[in-house]
Amino acid sequence: TVVGDGDSGQAGEVELVLLNTGDQDLIVSDIVLSGGDSSFRVVPAATGGVLLHPSEQLPLKVIFDPLSSGAHSATLEVYNDGLGGTYELDLSGFGLSPSGDLVVEVADGRFGGLAVSALPLWTGRPAAGSEL
Repeated sequence: TVVGDGDSGQAGEVELVLLNTGDQDLIVSDIVLSGGDSSFRVVPAATGGVLLHPSEQLPLKVIFDPLSSGAHSATLEVYNDGLGGTYELDLSGFGLSPSGDLVVEVADGRFGGLAVSALPLWTGRPAAGSEL
């Protein structure tokens, strides 16, 4: 999980290394982000076909820079000609708002003993000097 600020804020970065652990050459034909919004990006953006000899590495950087606060996810897909086929890595991040957000989470749909969807017990204004 990566944490990053919202629009124009601090981006979170994670460096990854693709390593050819086999004894044959490996062609990485494409690296794609799927199943998410534009919060994640990969540098280099597209490989266009990279040949990795045995024990050779391809460094990547995953950047998380969300446009909204809250949880975000995507899948990094590495297309290659290896025996294992496409490699998938689930990505997750949590965006922080640069101006602050208030989130109220209510356990079991109840707040102060009332169901969140229930009508209020009292409406109006308190009398001067009285306590609620």
